Amino acid sequence: MSGKRQSVHTTDDREMILECKAAYLSVFDDIKDEIDSKEKLVQVLQQAGRNPTTRTISKYWKKSTENLSFDEFVDICRKEPPTSKDDLMKAFRKIDLNGDGFLSVEELMKVLTTKGEKMSRSEVEKMIKEVDEDGNGKLDYGEFCNMVMSTTEECKRKSLKMMERKERKKEKAEKEAIMAFQSPLTSVNAESTTESTTKMGSTASVRSQLAEPKH
Repeated sequence: MSGKRQSVHTTDDREMILECKAAYLSVFDDIKDEIDSKEKLVQVLQQAGRNPTTRTISKYWKKSTENLSFDEFVDICRKEPPTSKDDLMKAFRKIDLNGDGFLSVEELMKVLTTKGEKMSRSEVEKMIKEVDEDGNGKLDYGEFCNMVMSTTEECKRKSLKMMERKERKKEKAEKEAIMAFQSPLTSVNAESTTESTTKMGSTASVRSQLAEPKH
């Protein structure tokens, strides 16, 4: 049983690393590139389906931090799992003061302008406007959660496709470089073979003449 659990864990871990790689390559050209700023760390974590707060970022990007590698980024993703729909719903229910399943500008304002990464009233209003289809100034947070999760999955798919394109392009460039390197060698080898064949033919002719009986 323990072996089976280990296998499942390994598979999940591989999938997580693959998603991290895709997220990383949606921001950087190569996984050898390093994260060189807080802003880039936030960006790449968001691409990996995380929604880091200022407090979360400060845990991994300290005053002495100059850069973070891809492996360090993967470790951060292990410690900071992506937000689930249940997590989002719980957070919204805490904000939903009257429990009607909707959030108004005022309800959002009380939380988003006082906690975490503080937002201005205009930013809150803009956020609601983007998802408030009927224009009543309220947000159906159940639908909003579905939209967030759908957007996250779509982002992951796009990141994976981008990674595949980059890897195919890289493989093609490597093959072309190898072919370009081998081409002169093939030409030299062909010339060398022709020259050797000519010399062997001449030598064989001389040997044949020497071997002929004298009359």
